[in-house]
Amino acid sequence: MDPTPPPDALGADEAASKSRPVSEDLRDFVADMGSLPSLPSLYMQLTEELREREVSSARIGRIISKDLAMTSKILQIVNSAYFGLSRQISSVDRAILLMGLEMIRTFVLSVEVFSMFEPKKMTGLTVAGLWRHSMSCAATSRRIAASEGCSRAMVDHVATAAFLHDIGKLLMANERPEKYRDVGGVVLEERVPPFEAEKRVFGFDHAEAGGVLLERWKLPESVVEAVFRHHVPRLCDERAVSPLTIIHVADYLEHRANGGEFSQAVELDEVYLGSVSVLERLALWESLADTNP
Repeated sequence: MDPTPPPDALGADEAASKSRPVSEDLRDFVADMGSLPSLPSLYMQLTEELREREVSSARIGRIISKDLAMTSKILQIVNSAYFGLSRQISSVDRAILLMGLEMIRTFVLSVEVFSMFEPKKMTGLTVAGLWRHSMSCAATSRRIAASEGCSRAMVDHVATAAFLHDIGKLLMANERPEKYRDVGGVVLEERVPPFEAEKRVFGFDHAEAGGVLLERWKLPESVVEAVFRHHVPRLCDERAVSPLTIIHVADYLEHRANGGEFSQAVELDEVYLGSVSVLERLALWESLADTNP
């Protein structure tokens, strides 16, 4: 797949909808990059396979098994606390049966995305820590979605958004490592959450950057909205429980449990949560949080 072409200020190809305005700083950031990263190749291959009228899980397993690193990572995930299985799974075919084809595709996308960037270059960001945070958010989000009786499609969208909600951090730290180090300085000096520090340093935050990238990749609208608004859900027009609702709460709970000294600066948007009628269920949602560091 060819690299994503540079945008005409992003608006020409509808990279941001009217309800998700993109700042000039973010437009300039993308324009300076020349192109956004392309959708990962293995994910694209699986997507094409899933479009077939008769999808074969065996065929999906064979495609994934050709990539030994991906096979290892998927087995690591399915045998982790994310699923909490009572016995070890040793084959991709068995993992597919347990997770389903869409969830496998979500895992492939998240693994490929994290491997696209250079950890040594991103001195202002700990990629391993971000992966653990994303995994923990995904675990909590999946449990919350199940407790809400969400459809299989919504659970898949929740999982995708949870794994990728901080992809903008990778993009920003990879492209502007020195500048991203300044974000940490602002967090330390002013004791504000990282997304607020990003706005002061870059003029936009990682949620907005990630949302623009996922919209360019044509991921489902609910996934894009969940990533773009996960720190400010009140700016979303919809007033119903959605992947955005669940990701916002899961991200907060994970930061509070494992986020360290400045995690208390991250806050729940209780006005929004009241508007979607989930405040009375927050105690239950908190009990479902993944507390593994």
